[in-house]
Amino acid sequence: MKRGQISIFIILGIIITILIVTIVIFRNSIFKNEFEVQSEKSLQVPEQIKPIKSYIDSCVELTSKEAIDILGSQGGYINIPIDRVPRGPFNQFSNSLEVVPNSLVAYWFYETSNNIQKTQIPSLQFMENEISRYVNLNLDECLKELFSSEEYTKYSINFQGSPETQTSINTNYVEVTVNYPVNIYLNEIGKLIETHYVKLDIPLGELYETSNEILNKEYNENFFSKKTIDMLSVYEEVPYSGISLDCNTPTWSKSQVIKNLKNIVSLNIGATKLKGSQYTLSDESHKYFELETSTNNNQINSFFLYSQNWPLSIEIYPSENEILSADQITRATGNKATEVLSKILCLNTYNFIYDIKYPILISLEKDNYIFQYGLQVIIDNNQPKTNELGDLDLDEVPFDICSRKVTPITVNVLGKNGNQLKPIEAEVSYQCFATSCYIGKTQLDEFNDYKLTALFPECLNGQVIAENKDYFTTKEIIDSNEETSVSVVMKQYYNFNYDIKVIEKSSGYIRDLAEDEDVMFEFKNLDEDYTLYLSKDENDLKLIEGNYQIKSYLSKKSETKFKIDQQEISKCIKIPRAGILGLFLKTEKCATSTIEATELDDVIVGGIETEIKIDPLKSNKDKVSLYTVFDKIPTSYDDLSEIEKNIGSNSQIPSYKKPEFQNE
Repeated sequence: MKRGQISIFIILGIIITILIVTIVIFRNSIFKNEFEVQSEKSLQVPEQIKPIKSYIDSCVELTSKEAIDILGSQGGYINIPIDRVPRGPFNQFSNSLEVVPNSLVAYWFYETSNNIQKTQIPSLQFMENEISRYVNLNLDECLKELFSSEEYTKYSINFQGSPETQTSINTNYVEVTVNYPVNIYLNEIGKLIETHYVKLDIPLGELYETSNEILNKEYNENFFSKKTIDMLSVYEEVPYSGISLDCNTPTWSKSQVIKNLKNIVSLNIGATKLKGSQYTLSDESHKYFELETSTNNNQINSFFLYSQNWPLSIEIYPSENEILSADQITRATGNKATEVLSKILCLNTYNFIYDIKYPILISLEKDNYIFQYGLQVIIDNNQPKTNELGDLDLDEVPFDICSRKVTPITVNVLGKNGNQLKPIEAEVSYQCFATSCYIGKTQLDEFNDYKLTALFPECLNGQVIAENKDYFTTKEIIDSNEETSVSVVMKQYYNFNYDIKVIEKSSGYIRDLAEDEDVMFEFKNLDEDYTLYLSKDENDLKLIEGNYQIKSYLSKKSETKFKIDQQEISKCIKIPRAGILGLFLKTEKCATSTIEATELDDVIVGGIETEIKIDPLKSNKDKVSLYTVFDKIPTSYDDLSEIEKNIGSNSQIPSYKKPEFQNE
């Protein structure tokens, strides 16, 4: 080989070595994701302005954690989807589980009031958008102290535009980057900081994945439904199928059966454990309650709950009003041998058919973070529900809808105060099915109008959502498959100070709320999907214009407890006599249900139902006096029922006053 050729190989070797060294040196930069890059940028600030940067980062962290906590407690939603049929007697389950009053958790699988099966499982992308939107809307509230605290008055702080947040949910952590440029200066030293980054060690991704696997166990394998059928078969307190040799036809009280079943379901669901999670089996028989998934659950605490305070829908066939009764075998078979045998042994058979529906709350905890959601267990004719939706697809959507913004749309946002409309600033997002995409913020143009022209993803019947903390969040349906414009009119919130007055029903005397009394007001807007709950401890009353249905519930506390005496309720039906005469003669059979005596810390003592209209005239006032009615202190279940019934008519008594609006 010639000397010149050797030199070329040496040079090539040196070049390759340099390239390898260069790649090694910069490999971290080359393979860093966008969140890591923004993290490093956010740390590169002069020492003098680090206190401000630290405060901003703490606000991003605090607001992000608030969003993640709310999302985890409500089944992956910060705003639970609205059920078009309001929760009530005709829709007691709704599309979310009311764990305690005013605390809702979304169902991931449920059946509507008209028996249509539905799922509402949030995708990871949807949850990321929920967190981002929450930070966009609430970060400024945390940052207010920068401009009000004397500690920071020596700094020049100037934010530009509005927050634009990106969130990434990973297995054991969540990354949040906020693009919110701010100029910070102190004594001629400063910097423009464009992004703010936090990484939260919260296992949201892991708990979400495990939650999906648990749901799949019920959805595709009927884990809880099969356990419920086992409960019907095993427990004697619930008549299911059998033969009785009692010459008196066996009967059961339907209300007592329902009470027994609620208790049985509560105990059995509570005994369920996630296999591999943190628990110890008390004995081998408890393996029956283990629910197995493919994920590693050894660091997870799992809780499965059905509360007897939650609804349980049940239909039992055959039944006659309150009574469940067995049939004589002679009538059931017509067989001569059994007919003769039944005359001697008084054979009775029973085979009840159950339709059951009840909710379960599934909570997973790891590293002090809780993710929970609800699902419904459905039994139809003694069988697990028939899957009407096909296979449950738990994969992410095949493409990112929000990344395909192609249609230019102009959004005008107007605030409504009475008959007056004015352009206002608002955050705008677009919801297509279960995915919500943040679009931007309306800006003031040369005509003094607040509008936003931006690209939207293509979607039919999508919803443009406008949000402003001083106005009721408003949605408008549009098709975004071609260029268009839309105006969104938002109703202004009116804030009122308030006081609460109690009207004595017996005398008409008006007094203040007593220290041992509590009251809850419900303001339900009949024109918009807006409901407000108000107690005596709230700061102010926030309403929008429109017609309202108002309900109030007045309760009283006692240190000595209220005593409600035991009561028995008896119901009777005609059933066949035992033996052959039972084919022709009937006897009356009665079943008695006992409602146990109880002691209550507080009881309902009154309330009202009425309607009012909030109009511009009332909105000019700054205070309202709210009235409720004291009926009586109950001493029996009949009294409690009477008080509850009277709530609907108490507003008709002569001394009742509707809410009075005035200026302070």
